[in-house]
Amino acid sequence: MSKTLPSIHLKLSWLWYLPALFIDFMLTYPLLRWSIRRSKRIPFDPLIDTGIIAHQMITLAVWGCICYFLVTKDYYGRDYLIPALGVLTMAMVCFYTF
Repeated sequence: MSKTLPSIHLKLSWLWYLPALFIDFMLTYPLLRWSIRRSKRIPFDPLIDTGIIAHQMITLAVWGCICYFLVTKDYYGRDYLIPALGVLTMAMVCFYTF
């Protein structure tokens, strides 16, 4: 097991799209739900709409923390992930505001 575990990601590298698809779904689902509610002209409900925005913020925070602590090679977390999360957060703020 100790010989197989460090190299298992090399054997499953062709499945890279499955975690990417899951992360994409988790990050875009709240925005999709928000836009469907707005397109149907459903009035702002503080409980539901605040929950949608909170779900988005919590998902981004958890995903960012996990990625920051897992990606430690060459300071990628500090140099690339934090600015990317800032841009993604600003994009989500613009989507939810306008």
